[in-house]
Amino acid sequence: MKKLFSLLLALLMVTTCFTGCFGKKDDVSDDSQSVSDSVVDDTEDTGEEVSDNTVNEDSAKYTVDIELSESNPDAETNDVATADIAAAVKELLGESYLPSMPLDNEFLEMTYGVKPEWIDNFYAEMPMIGFHPDVFIAVKAAEGQADNVEAALNDYLDYSKEGAIQYPANLPKVNAARVYRLGNYVFYILLAAVPEEYMDNEEGAFDFSVESNQNVVNKINELLIK
Repeated sequence: MKKLFSLLLALLMVTTCFTGCFGKKDDVSDDSQSVSDSVVDDTEDTGEEVSDNTVNEDSAKYTVDIELSESNPDAETNDVATADIAAAVKELLGESYLPSMPLDNEFLEMTYGVKPEWIDNFYAEMPMIGFHPDVFIAVKAAEGQADNVEAALNDYLDYSKEGAIQYPANLPKVNAARVYRLGNYVFYILLAAVPEEYMDNEEGAFDFSVESNQNVVNKINELLIK
């Protein structure tokens, strides 16, 4: 009986470890493992001591020191393809734009909760190197679905800041990430190649990341606002 109990306990521990690696959603299939693991280790906080390589967001607090553009769900916008918006953002950031791997509809739904039927067109990328948390998602929502897209991306943003385990060096960038909306366009913006001079300066890295993301918002406004 003791051997059986030990075996069952070991199996339970293995199952728990694998469950924590498959992303935010409880019903995510095993097919998402290879891509999800390249973004972050999504193991839930169990209250145990965090390893030297990762730290929970709760260990650091940040404040925003610059004025940020506010979302405007009622904005009248130009009709611009999301791929064209992404191209303008890439041109703006140059080598500081780190995402390079396109994300498909399936991954967008499984990881970020954005369903295909909510989308008119979208552009989404993340880096191929798993250490970097950078993500850019641009969604032009289908008619009447922008609220759903915005809510799903905000849910993931909250999770990434409060529930996910992050590399310590990435905490300022992750905490500077934002969801921004103009009319039917919704964006998930986590874009900042933090200079080496801020590597040991969390506040400086955070301020730099906030400003970088705001520059992206400014470019979006330039393209979309009539």
